Amino acid sequence: MNGYTVSDPGAFMGYWWDSKKRRWVEDTILLLMVDYKVPLSHDSETVPGLVSKLKTKILSSYKRYKVAQDEVWLVTHRITRH
Repeated sequence: MNGYTVSDPGAFMGYWWDSKKRRWVEDTILLLMVDYKVPLSHDSETVPGLVSKLKTKILSSYKRYKVAQDEVWLVTHRITRH
């Protein structure tokens, strides 16, 4: 099966507390879905390892294009299709 998802707007606004600056900082939040097939009987270490590799790749891309980032958050959620 093939398909795609379209969302408009693709970004949301949020705030996070910067303890060094002691103020709230406005932040653009992007919702990105990555479809990755993991067997139901997968090792519990599989997903955290994949997420860690994805985060490393994202941060290296920001660095390569000289776009400073204080942090990149990746949140996973299991979806089971029946």
